[in-house]
Amino acid sequence: MLVASVILLIGVASAYFISKKKNKESHIVIQNIEKIIDDKEKIINDISKKLEDAGNNIPTHSFDDDYKIFSETAIFKEIKNSLEGKTIMTKTVGDYPRLALSKVKLITLTKKFNECFPNLVHTLIETHPELTTNDIKYIILGTMGFSCQEIAVLLQLAYTSTNKRNKHIRSVLGTEEALEHYLPNYLRSLKY
Repeated sequence: MLVASVILLIGVASAYFISKKKNKESHIVIQNIEKIIDDKEKIINDISKKLEDAGNNIPTHSFDDDYKIFSETAIFKEIKNSLEGKTIMTKTVGDYPRLALSKVKLITLTKKFNECFPNLVHTLIETHPELTTNDIKYIILGTMGFSCQEIAVLLQLAYTSTNKRNKHIRSVLGTEEALEHYLPNYLRSLKY
């Protein structure tokens, strides 16, 4: 019986020490897991901060800043100067054939517009797929502040054709306001 008690005591002591050792190992494992979690949280926070900083560094386009750059281009100034001091009325649209923009000037104007307003034309067409290439030319000239009569002269079109295009564009954009006044505010609202 004494031998049995000693064996039982040794068994209990062994179980106690094994349990204590496993408890200590479990505690170490838990500490390691907590450290890993802390490290991962730190990495996630660092990545979140970097993403936030990167988002703040993405160049944003301000219509007014882009317009200022556009208005300083040679083609913009040339077209604006060509109509300076001229009062063009509906009846006198056909009296200014020399002021019509050549294809090269229209291409140059469109190119400069696209350079100064990156993705704006794409955004316009994506938002309003009914817009045509000719509508875009009209919109560019309207954005420059030209009236329907002035655009008729610059595109060498009859006033009725230009007026019809004007009405079409206003319908597509959902406005009754004159485009030369409406377009800058509308384009400001687009994210491009």
